[in-house]
Amino acid sequence: MTKPASGAPLDAPLTVVLDASGSQSLTHAAVDAAARASLDLRINVTLAGDERVITRRLTTAPSDGERLKVLDATSPEAARDLATTELGSGRADAWITAAPPNRVADHVGRRLGTVGSLRQLALAAIMPTVKKAGDREDPYAIVLDAGAWPELAPRDAATLVSLTATLSGWFARGDQVRVGLLVEDPDPARLTPHQRELDEALRPVTNASTRYIGAITPEQALLGHADIVACDGRQGALFLRTLEGAFVAAEHLVQRETRGLKGRLGIRLFEGRLAKLRDYGNIESYGGWPFVGSAHLVLSVRHDASANAWFNAIRFARRMQRDGLVDRLQQGAERPKT
Repeated sequence: MTKPASGAPLDAPLTVVLDASGSQSLTHAAVDAAARASLDLRINVTLAGDERVITRRLTTAPSDGERLKVLDATSPEAARDLATTELGSGRADAWITAAPPNRVADHVGRRLGTVGSLRQLALAAIMPTVKKAGDREDPYAIVLDAGAWPELAPRDAATLVSLTATLSGWFARGDQVRVGLLVEDPDPARLTPHQRELDEALRPVTNASTRYIGAITPEQALLGHADIVACDGRQGALFLRTLEGAFVAAEHLVQRETRGLKGRLGIRLFEGRLAKLRDYGNIESYGGWPFVGSAHLVLSVRHDASANAWFNAIRFARRMQRDGLVDRLQQGAERPKT
């Protein structure tokens, strides 16, 4: 039987740990997604959180009980400890969590290690763009970083971008991956000292498969000028939330302008396109966002993610495992440091 580099059979069932600790709504969403995944995807799911709350919720959701396991955690920190223990021991293939990305990145780095000589992880968030890039199937770009750290360290930037280029090529299947640095003003004289350091650090990533195109504005990023948009964590998170809010606002504006008989007739004609626009701008529809630089598969979902978002994250993890992407992201790197 053919096996990926990790040694797990390609047809082996995926085991995912869901961090079901936190608010009741978060726990319910994670549990509902786990129950659905156990039936629809035939995936093994371990739920880490308050055992009483999780068990009570499971009684209301159809599921395959043999594929579900509950680990009792008295706090979110305890749930993270349990999840990383499951990953580190090989009992789980992926961890999906709604915990703050900076805490997850720190926890993974301390307990599981990073790839090669990296000192930090970065959250790779998938965002929609307007234009397709060459023969790419979908008009998407990856925002790196999207909340793992307040600042993307220049010493790690080139390595993280190189690893993310592998993810970009797998996700969108294009030719040369274009890398841009997100800034408010691309005028070199107006770059901050940190942006200048990042710009200098990213210049060496240009090679046969990757091309650094320099500083780009948010507008250029949205239009699809780059496949990887490198930025600081705080800046990236704000950019994505603003983008999502813009899609929501646009939908409400269209609905407001289509009131009345003529408006209702018009909106019926475009109802399908509006639904497509809504899905296109819904960040949750892309599932979880992976941490790049981790020695294990770790995905982040928003703290207010719905059950559907959790389920999409599980599907995304399964796809990444089936394609051996975690091993490909580490290809050519040193053994993880701990």
